[in-house]
Amino acid sequence: MYHFDYSEYYLRYQSDPPEPIKNISYLPPMDMDPGLRLSFWLKNELKNSREELRNLSAHLQSVRDEERRCVASEIHDELGQVLTH
Repeated sequence: MYHFDYSEYYLRYQSDPPEPIKNISYLPPMDMDPGLRLSFWLKNELKNSREELRNLSAHLQSVRDEERRCVASEIHDELGQVLTH
């Protein structure tokens, strides 16, 4: 069960150590229902994690493209050497 500890700005899971909230501006209002506060925070965390995944995916794709270019260049160079001998 998740619960908010506003005094320390932690979201805690009962069996896990506390994890600091990265962006305090995403904390919901104190007078909001606890279930809604959790939902509010989780929706923002989901949005942030999706953005991180998109960024990671774009980075991985650029790494793959660069690796393909390097392999193609090596094949081109080796093939050129074989054909010239």
